Amino acid sequence: MSEKTKDIREMVIPLERCPRLYDHQTLDEAIALFGQSPSEENPLDLHFLLVLDQRNNLVGRLSRTDILRGLVPSLLGMGRGGSKFSWGNAEDPHLTCLYEDHALAECGGNRARLVRSLMRPVDFTLSADTHILEAIVVLHRHNTSCVPVIDNGAVIGLLRFEELFHAMCNTWCTSPQD
Repeated sequence: MSEKTKDIREMVIPLERCPRLYDHQTLDEAIALFGQSPSEENPLDLHFLLVLDQRNNLVGRLSRTDILRGLVPSLLGMGRGGSKFSWGNAEDPHLTCLYEDHALAECGGNRARLVRSLMRPVDFTLSADTHILEAIVVLHRHNTSCVPVIDNGAVIGLLRFEELFHAMCNTWCTSPQD
């Protein structure tokens, strides 16, 4: 990072290096992405995947919980017909084991569901010219560890709290004798 850079642009992890999928892909493909260990091709282990449309516009995000909700809708409160009943909300969570056969049958058939039906909206984004201090406050306020970054109306990547932390500790908050 250059000498006390004030915006987040240099800290953004480029979209090409971020785990992502397209809204027409399946839960099976999302599961495979979450199953990959961090590597050079997939360096980030995030709590969610970015979901893009065919024009590479950011249209949502998909978490592991969203995937489980899609695999076994009645387990986590998204039963067919919009029913809010769920075995997970039962008075005694130990009773959920009685549901095992049904849950296993249900989840196998749902792996082909499109992520578009389960993705959630992106709560907020940051502009690439956001000041580093503002970015820290915004991520803290939203209680999140990463956020998509937009430049000229297009998603360019992700900013993690980790990069902000390192920038603050190693560039901004150095000891007076440095």
